Amino acid sequence: MTSVPSTRTTQPIKANSFDELLACDDQHFVSSAYLTILGRMPDPEGMNYLLSRLRRGISKTQLLMQLRISQEGDVYSVKLPGLEQAVRKYRLERTPFIGWFFQKLHGSETNHPLERRLRAIENKLSLLNDENARRLDSIEAKYLSSGLQPQSTWTSQFDLSDQMRKLTPRAQNIFFQLKTAIAEHGNRNA
Repeated sequence: MTSVPSTRTTQPIKANSFDELLACDDQHFVSSAYLTILGRMPDPEGMNYLLSRLRRGISKTQLLMQLRISQEGDVYSVKLPGLEQAVRKYRLERTPFIGWFFQKLHGSETNHPLERRLRAIENKLSLLNDENARRLDSIEAKYLSSGLQPQSTWTSQFDLSDQMRKLTPRAQNIFFQLKTAIAEHGNRNA
């Protein structure tokens, strides 16, 4: 059976920049944030706490700042390009009376309910994208394990397995478009 690689990594990363951490989503974000900022994997309580806040739409910057200024974060004292600047900016923007001015000046994220809701939706979309990628990889693995080889023309690009033949032509087209888009997205993020 041929193994099909996943289009997105689920392994936590030790990020090289603040922006690299911001590009992670959901559990991958929390695990990578802990590994990068605290030098360890999250304990179950920490994972659940930060993940629930992230899924409720709390900004990633706020969660990273929370880890960085914790006692453990002060002890580990990671030097991550962009993190300290983001923490200073975030603190300045939360200063009473003048913080709103800096938020408007920098066009920064706020904790307005609408922004939180949009961030929560964005996280859910990322989870759905990951689930679709896993499902498509599973279908493709079954297809490849059947021993069928791709054909030369686009309309018959793949000699479809029995499961794929049960799909309507439109569903087959959507499958291949999604697979192509996910592969392109994975290449851009690599």
